[in-house]
Amino acid sequence: MGDSTIPDFVVPLARGYKFSRGRNIVRTPVAGGIFRTALDYSLEAVEIKVVFALNSLEKAAFFDWYDFAINHGADSFVIPLETDLDGLQNHQALIKPGTLNVSTNDGINWWAACTLVVETTPAQDEPFAGELWPLVEIYGNQLEPIIDRLAILVNVDFLVFK
Repeated sequence: MGDSTIPDFVVPLARGYKFSRGRNIVRTPVAGGIFRTALDYSLEAVEIKVVFALNSLEKAAFFDWYDFAINHGADSFVIPLETDLDGLQNHQALIKPGTLNVSTNDGINWWAACTLVVETTPAQDEPFAGELWPLVEIYGNQLEPIIDRLAILVNVDFLVFK
């Protein structure tokens, strides 16, 4: 696990990334009928596709960080991303080999796109332990202000919904 953090100037575009959750279901086909399923207690890594907007100097600095701080992408690093829960959460990530692509239209503004691989997303670490969805099912959107107020009372800002 690497101890480097992605530089502050390398921020993923807020609407420029998407993620797919890791799976932990094992499916076994059968001769007839529906397949059998079982739960694997480990999770597959989550892949998150990100796009960074950089100027020429930031692009040079990004590749300096990429080549030396994370050893050409071989080491993991910490990056804040918004997934599953509202708000930014730190993720330990690796750049998936062969996915880093850089492009420009004018030689001044650059886009670096890649796929990050993270162990789990914050919601997969059971922050609500399966208790949130029944409450939302009962109270709907009326639950948000209650949770926000409780979060302020207990000083837990990651629960604030927006």
